[in-house]
Amino acid sequence: MARILIVDDDEAIRTSLRKTLERAAHAVFGAMDGAAALRFLAANSVDVVITDLYMPDVDGLELIGRLRREGTVERIIAVTGGGQVAGQNLLTVAKVLGADVTLAKPFTREQLLEAVDQLMNKASGPDPKGA
Repeated sequence: MARILIVDDDEAIRTSLRKTLERAAHAVFGAMDGAAALRFLAANSVDVVITDLYMPDVDGLELIGRLRREGTVERIIAVTGGGQVAGQNLLTVAKVLGADVTLAKPFTREQLLEAVDQLMNKASGPDPKGA
């Protein structure tokens, strides 16, 4: 079981992701934007942050950068429905800033759970395949 923080300004998406992850026995928390996520993380620890990239106040790219600089969270999944910054795909920018996994919306339940499992297993020890 992982402790997961979902950061998305769309309540319906937070609810949908929460249900999917809770059915897989994860403890799930929500934040409506990056600022709320930072406040939550100042008092709580999580194993994984799943963040949207387009949000008011502190967006996902800024959140990823801050989490990496501060060392607050080890595992980050970035999600977005698309878009570009300075001509670059947002998911590519998120990866450069420190997202471990990126998912383009819409993604499947299986893709989400696989991403979480991949990150949690990666933290458990070396890959037996040597990859």
